Amino acid sequence: MRFASFMQRKLLHTADSKVSYLQIIGFLVILAGLIYLFTEQMRDKLDSKAIAADFFAIMLGFAFAFPDLLKDTNKGLSTMRIVVFMMVNVICIILLKIGWDDKTTSLRAIGLDQYWMGVIAFIFGAKATQSYFDSKMAVANAAASATQASAQATASQASTTTSPPAGADLDGCGVHALILTEDEDLPASEGGMK
Repeated sequence: MRFASFMQRKLLHTADSKVSYLQIIGFLVILAGLIYLFTEQMRDKLDSKAIAADFFAIMLGFAFAFPDLLKDTNKGLSTMRIVVFMMVNVICIILLKIGWDDKTTSLRAIGLDQYWMGVIAFIFGAKATQSYFDSKMAVANAAASATQASAQATASQASTTTSPPAGADLDGCGVHALILTEDEDLPASEGGMK
């Protein structure tokens, strides 16, 4: 019974309430990374390379476990969000590596110079520009949708006021009203008036 419900899960995250397989894998990667971090710290064997690799594994687990983190307002994967997420990971990995290593005291010692700050500034500037234009497009799309909806409402309201409503010629019981006319040729038994 449990196996059948487990097999009904989707590979990718959807709007369903069930967690997808990739999310389960993401949670397991996060858990494994935290357990590794804890055990290496307890054994006093945690060095700069291990902490950098473990941090990257945990952040990769976060990307799988929380897929909405990398989605835009249209619920599609955003390339810019992925790029910014990975650049932040790279910066954090570099800083963790420097912080755990006793021999390295500066960014220049590991080969990073002032030009790296330009690359990082360019990435965050591109993200800010993309967010600005996404919000402008969302406002423009919302305004266009509201204008179109009000135009449709006005058109439908105008059409209902100019034409009589359906069933206007029916009486209260849903039957067409009987119109009596005087016809001299019809006998009274057939509806004629005498």
